[in-house]
Amino acid sequence: MAGLIAGGLLLTPVAPALASARQVVADYFADGQLNGTYSIDELRAALVFAQRHRALGGQYSDFADAVNQAITAGLVGSDVAAQRQL
Repeated sequence: MAGLIAGGLLLTPVAPALASARQVVADYFADGQLNGTYSIDELRAALVFAQRHRALGGQYSDFADAVNQAITAGLVGSDVAAQRQL
């Protein structure tokens, strides 16, 4: 059992909560922007979700553009961070 005992309490690491694809879609359609912070995997899952649920209709392309921009920014950001560590 991995954890740390402090003051008689067992403290175990907690993994960060992952956003569901529905949460990413809802975030975007609340105001036409992605306001949350999402991993690249979460964003990709949201694209797949949106493709499977065509209820988004003509708004899908705007959503897909926003998600793809966020993915690109995340990839560029991780590449910049990796360069800084060199």
